[in-house]
Amino acid sequence: MKIAVIFGAGASFDSQRPTGKSIDQRWRPPLMKDLLSTENIGKISNYGFLNTLASRLRGEHVSSGGKFEEFLSKRYSDLKTNKFKEAGDSAFVRSLVDMIFYLQEFFGNCSRTYIKRTSNYHDLIGSLIDHYEDILFITFNYDCLLEKALEESCGYTYKSMSSYIEHPHKLIKPHGSCNWAYQLTNTRSFSQSNLAMLNAKELFLLLENLKVKDLSLSDTTSRRRTQMFPCMVLPINATAGVFKKDFVCPQEHTDHMTEMLNEADVILIIGWSGKEDHFGKILTKAYANKEKEIIVVDKAEDAIRANLSAYIPVKNVKFVKGGFSGALTGTELNNLIFQSD
Repeated sequence: MKIAVIFGAGASFDSQRPTGKSIDQRWRPPLMKDLLSTENIGKISNYGFLNTLASRLRGEHVSSGGKFEEFLSKRYSDLKTNKFKEAGDSAFVRSLVDMIFYLQEFFGNCSRTYIKRTSNYHDLIGSLIDHYEDILFITFNYDCLLEKALEESCGYTYKSMSSYIEHPHKLIKPHGSCNWAYQLTNTRSFSQSNLAMLNAKELFLLLENLKVKDLSLSDTTSRRRTQMFPCMVLPINATAGVFKKDFVCPQEHTDHMTEMLNEADVILIIGWSGKEDHFGKILTKAYANKEKEIIVVDKAEDAIRANLSAYIPVKNVKFVKGGFSGALTGTELNNLIFQSD
């Protein structure tokens, strides 16, 4: 039996064990809609342009919920149309750069600090490897909590981009990771601390032309490492460079993901909204290639069902309520994913 497990922000947000100790709540991975919320003001304060943007978003009541992504996408579209003719265009570009470095630092801290011992990821992996011969893990999260769990549960190591697909159970991160970075080929040193050396047009052009082929693992302990730029998809509907809303993982990763999704007998979805259109189309083809058992773990059944209906038949999708923690402590999920064992 083969299974593909898809994780979204809701999985890491609810990754602590219900009885978990050694938890640092300051670094709980947030849902994307809450990334610039008032709870995270202190973490944003070191990023001047982002701090200004966050204050504006909160003032206009769009710092959370779907309005956050809508605002950034519209502002980006206006920027492309205006070609830096409007007041504030340069500051907006720099706020996006700040946001990328902020994401790298924030989720790097989440990965190292949030859960010091075992998590729900550990428990799920332990159950799956005892029952499934072939497991594909897909996560849209920037943190490395899943890598940590696989390292400690399976003895895997992730020291290169290729290592993500070299182990028996593959790990794919379509939207990038806090420990991934683009290697910049220009001769000028480039880091958050010297962005002022580039004018906004140069900066925007550079960011739109970053290539996946230049990816490598990065040291997440230093956001000022020169000649590296964090690789994570921003919540913006765009088509180029770090702003594009599809995949930033290497093509080999996408190929493995597509092939294994096609062959999967079961697809387990935990905390994923079902809104990523690029991935949704791959899911559509995978389901058409071979009908699969679809199991969803999420508290928002109606919303997830509506989102998934754009890509797969949802009539027979089985929902497990209660979130990641609730599903692992109950019996319904075990009965579903191991019923064919």
